[in-house]
Amino acid sequence: MFRLSLLTSTIQYSEPGLEVASSSASVKGLLSKMVQARMATEADVEAISRICSASWRFTYSNLLSSQVIEAVIAKYYTPDRIRSEIASAMPHWSGYMVVEDVQGHIAAVGGGGLSSPTTGELYVLYADPHLRGKGFGSAILELLTTQQVAAGASEQYVAVQKGNNLGIPFYLARGFVVVEDKPSWDEILSKEGVRSLRMRRSIGSSGQVAAQTPSD
Repeated sequence: MFRLSLLTSTIQYSEPGLEVASSSASVKGLLSKMVQARMATEADVEAISRICSASWRFTYSNLLSSQVIEAVIAKYYTPDRIRSEIASAMPHWSGYMVVEDVQGHIAAVGGGGLSSPTTGELYVLYADPHLRGKGFGSAILELLTTQQVAAGASEQYVAVQKGNNLGIPFYLARGFVVVEDKPSWDEILSKEGVRSLRMRRSIGSSGQVAAQTPSD
């Protein structure tokens, strides 16, 4: 049996370009304020839905038709769907995690789980499109990685749509490498011929996570 515990953390952000102390490792180049990273509650449902939906429209507008984008949003990111997935269903789903900006507004959301005792999965990671490049996405990834390493994970995977020139560089800069190119696992996207890149990196004691950069 393996267990994934939930972490609630405060992240100290330093001046851009300097080291940033978190609960497990340093993140470079983030904001020069204190922000709160925590597990989401039902009060965050509307904000999570808004950020995920806006990020999908922003990221995929040049890759997919608006009809396909809206179909995916209607399937995964309605308030009702988000509400049903707020709570954790460990170890496979840790629940949604959010990062707030200094005004207390949710700036990024994420979530993942374990697919095996040593394998972490990143299923969701979206930042408010208006706040890209300010480190909020990096903070979510850092805290989710901390959570998974604490649970015993030594490797971490994420699936990124082929052609996503916003997401792929973000993960490459953080030590992920492409290990598989295959049809999207989602039925809507696979019918459109969308392909997915399976990316992997070592985490925890088995390998060093790449230094993070302020691109999200």
